Amino acid sequence: MPLLTVRAIESHRPKDQPYKLSLDRGLQLRIAPDGVRTLLVRYTVKGRPGQRQYRLPHEYGEGEGQIRLAAACAEAARIRALAREGID
Repeated sequence: MPLLTVRAIESHRPKDQPYKLSLDRGLQLRIAPDGVRTLLVRYTVKGRPGQRQYRLPHEYGEGEGQIRLAAACAEAARIRALAREGID
């Protein structure tokens, strides 16, 4: 279950500097000054030191070509599961 609701996420507006919101375990939303909302998945590959980051190819949103919150959470969980198995 996501940490924030869609309504709570939509209430965040762009600022002078980019900033990140934690949406779910290992899933962050980066809001750029121009309003672009990028989804980032943070994960650790089994047996390797340090965290890695993957940017989901779709921008966050509900329009065409964008990814919704539930789908983003599911994709982040899939990526983290692969990383736990040692697949980068």
